[in-house]
Amino acid sequence: MSTIVFPDRAASARHARAEQCLGRAAAAAAKAPLVGGARPWRWHLAGDTAALYLVPGGPAAGPDAHVRDVVDCGSALHHALTALAGEGARAVVCPFPHPGRPDLLATVRVSDLGTATPAAVRAYQAVSLRTRTAALPGRATMPATVRSTLEEAAAVQGARLRVLGARPDGRRSRDALIEAPDDTAGGWLSAGRALSAVALAAAMDRLVVTVAAHLTTGAGAHPAVAVRVSVPGPAGG
Repeated sequence: MSTIVFPDRAASARHARAEQCLGRAAAAAAKAPLVGGARPWRWHLAGDTAALYLVPGGPAAGPDAHVRDVVDCGSALHHALTALAGEGARAVVCPFPHPGRPDLLATVRVSDLGTATPAAVRAYQAVSLRTRTAALPGRATMPATVRSTLEEAAAVQGARLRVLGARPDGRRSRDALIEAPDDTAGGWLSAGRALSAVALAAAMDRLVVTVAAHLTTGAGAHPAVAVRVSVPGPAGG
């Protein structure tokens, strides 16, 4: 006896929307701030789940190439998660889900679809705003409150933002380090997520984050991303 199965059309619609959200999230990841600039990752989308794979072998090799690539993948991951939240998608992130696949850095599964919060929408808008911030009217000086905002953005991702001090141009720019919590792949991924979070938080305050094209060493001899946070405009750093 044959059987006819009528699928849950509502579930199918949610599944399709999840796929669309993940596709847009992967596209948003391409706008993430990077240390190496090679976009060393590959997304594999299947239904309501996306897998982020490390694809090493960028043009700039060196002793820190692998660490740098993982940091950049972390930045891409945070940009993707920001896009999902901005579309009202709740995501479950599983970092390094398979011990035998070190190149599989994370899986992201859409667990629910709803309405985005105003804060999530604003952060999502900052993904595009970040690339235009330098052209926007700047502030005369960098507000004192910015430091705590950026430090909190890094801390939420498990990393630390350490401001090094003012540059010769006065209060218009600061050099800083985004320090990994430890010298492991998980720590490097956290530093990358923090890089993205700091850059987006800065863009929402009409500030520019410039990333050094190399890694350095932070507290505890852990890898760190050197950045400069500047007020845009001719006098910016």
